[in-house]
Amino acid sequence: MAKDRVPFESGGGIEKAKQRVVLALFAFFFVALAPGVASAQQEMLAGQVGVGSGFEGGSPGEGSVIWHRARTRAVVGLDFAVDEPGYNAFGFRSFVELEHRVTLGGTFHYTRWIAQKFGLFVGVTAVIAPENMFGGTAGAQFIIPLGKKSGIFIEPELSALPVGSDVPDGSVVVWVLVNAGLRFDI
Repeated sequence: MAKDRVPFESGGGIEKAKQRVVLALFAFFFVALAPGVASAQQEMLAGQVGVGSGFEGGSPGEGSVIWHRARTRAVVGLDFAVDEPGYNAFGFRSFVELEHRVTLGGTFHYTRWIAQKFGLFVGVTAVIAPENMFGGTAGAQFIIPLGKKSGIFIEPELSALPVGSDVPDGSVVVWVLVNAGLRFDI
């Protein structure tokens, strides 16, 4: 590196470095916590298609929090689990926010199923286009059966996104959302 160049001086280098750290943590989260499958266990895969909305809040930089309705989103997801009572699952949800401007994002999460149709999850969430935001999420999932292989899912969640080009300086974007739709075994 030339002596006259200072690392991270221009071009959003610090922000890019933060994003790389967050992405590395996302990858570590899934590799470190991935459940092993014993020979007596059966792997299960479930898909989800739904919509969601709720509230979005953040600070405009003056110490107060302003809340407004979150953009409506279309949600598509997959969950991978094994068929044991109290089983663990890993899931991915992609979403497209449809109002005002279209954004694309996703969530990776770990779910612990407390009962057959009720689970709690924690994970990481991100908006990746056209701007980006990264953070954590936690919530619950309820399933109302519609038969042996399908049901309606209801998924309330709370997310905090402190990092990204679309996060105002000195602020954290907070989402309080409810997603709902059709869940089906694959």
